[in-house]
Amino acid sequence: RRRTADFIMAAERPYLKAFEEAQKGSPEDAADALEALRADFPVTDATRVEVWSSLAGMLATFFELSDSDGSSDPHSVDDRVPLASQAANLLLEGVPGLLQGEFPAEVFVLCSQSTAKLMGFCANAMDSELKDFSAGEVALGVATPCVLALQGFLAAAGEQQPGDEFEEALDQAIHVVQSAPAEAEQLWHGFCELVSVMTARPELLRKFLDRILAVLATLPSRGTNAQLGLFVFDAILKTEPGVDAVKGIAERLLPLIVQAGCFQLRDNPIEKLGDVRLALQLLERLRLQSLQGADLPLKQSARSAGIIDALGAALTALDATVAAGDVSEADTEADTMAVQRTAEQMLQVLFLWVDISKEFQSLVALASSGEGESTLPIEVRPSSVDGAGKGLFVVGKCPAGAVLALYHGRLHDSSRAEEWWASVSPESEAASYTAKYQDGSFIEGSTDARQAIAGLTGDSGIPFAGMVNHPPEGQQPNSLFYEMKCSSLSEDARDALPIRRFCPKESQYLYQPLREQDSVLFIVSLRPLEDEEVFVDYAAVGSLPEWYKRVKGPLAGRKIVS
Repeated sequence: RRRTADFIMAAERPYLKAFEEAQKGSPEDAADALEALRADFPVTDATRVEVWSSLAGMLATFFELSDSDGSSDPHSVDDRVPLASQAANLLLEGVPGLLQGEFPAEVFVLCSQSTAKLMGFCANAMDSELKDFSAGEVALGVATPCVLALQGFLAAAGEQQPGDEFEEALDQAIHVVQSAPAEAEQLWHGFCELVSVMTARPELLRKFLDRILAVLATLPSRGTNAQLGLFVFDAILKTEPGVDAVKGIAERLLPLIVQAGCFQLRDNPIEKLGDVRLALQLLERLRLQSLQGADLPLKQSARSAGIIDALGAALTALDATVAAGDVSEADTEADTMAVQRTAEQMLQVLFLWVDISKEFQSLVALASSGEGESTLPIEVRPSSVDGAGKGLFVVGKCPAGAVLALYHGRLHDSSRAEEWWASVSPESEAASYTAKYQDGSFIEGSTDARQAIAGLTGDSGIPFAGMVNHPPEGQQPNSLFYEMKCSSLSEDARDALPIRRFCPKESQYLYQPLREQDSVLFIVSLRPLEDEEVFVDYAAVGSLPEWYKRVKGPLAGRKIVS
């Protein structure tokens, strides 16, 4: 190989000499010499890398915009653009040769220096008033091959440290990408690929992470496919960058997920499931890493970025599509199961990101205030469903994941619940206004039960969840029941709620406050609601009335228990 390289060096020396002489003339002369060299001696294998790196070293000194003595360069920036483009592509052409073997660090130093000079020229060119070229053409012809070459250099470096020269080139590249025009889409793609390669070098990635995140966050505003940025974020999160970096990642990633339209499923819900799964994967990676830092307000950030509303709207849109049978006939049973699994994952992620404890505290604060007037946007009105009596309505707007109403009344715990239920007449009001907890307990919301509790606690002002209706045929639920243990509530908070344990045989007191092991049941909105009736799937069993129509779709019978 050494002898072969010597032979090639001898053969190419006249061309190199011609190029050196051409540099002393005009950029056009240098461009012609470089084109002849590239045409007759293409960089195609490892034996040519030494010649190529030598040429790259010469290029590194050619793109200064002033002479060494400080006098201005007689050639305009426009004059240099064609040569800069050829030089950038020459650097890129040498990458396959680098990838074929190991080379001295000096080679990477020369390559990095050349790239840094070219990127610096590119930045100056895009800031200049060019006559013959646009900033987009400079980005495409010079910056893009340079960024792709940097990707190749990093891959070829193997276990070698990239070095200060590479970091300087990377610094220049990030600056150019940040200032590149919107039409430079190939440059953006190349930059994303470069960052993906950088994830194999966590120390290098961490050093430039803040600036990289700032660039990725601008993808949608530049008209570039934001999904590309999401894939890069996914690669970054796989490196487990640490708690300190997670906050910065979340600040850029959460809005990007919304801007990328990952959860916009109204038109083609089934076709966009790939985008949905990517977004869910990113949210889960982010959530798991955030668990290492308890003070990270990621749930609040997700709410502010619109993640909760977008995810809720997407979930209900997918649910409605499946329920209506609007799935292609070509879809197999496996595809249908995949849709079901995606919907289940969406529901799970939604309530992992909704700060239910905080939402429920608003109810507790309302009950504790003793004002007796609800501040929630909920009213009881005649239902929009024929024959359903009254129902719960959202007045104005409320977001997805909002706590709308609480099931209050007497709590019959599991030790005597079945005995009590057996004594309830099917025609009684208690039979219609009773809900069952997962542990077998019953919450009785009859008028008698609620009045008895109100006599002890006062009017809490919290809407009664028992007024919610089951959706009519052809409609899907827009909310669901959420069952939560009281362990997260203080004793005062539990005491303020309009719920009491019914204890006819245990104590001289008929009613006892809730304990930590007891549960509460409330209604949570699945999507943003506006001036509409609240519907929850009753998921009734046994002998059903004629008016009851089973809900179809992924959300059928869903209730969250935590």
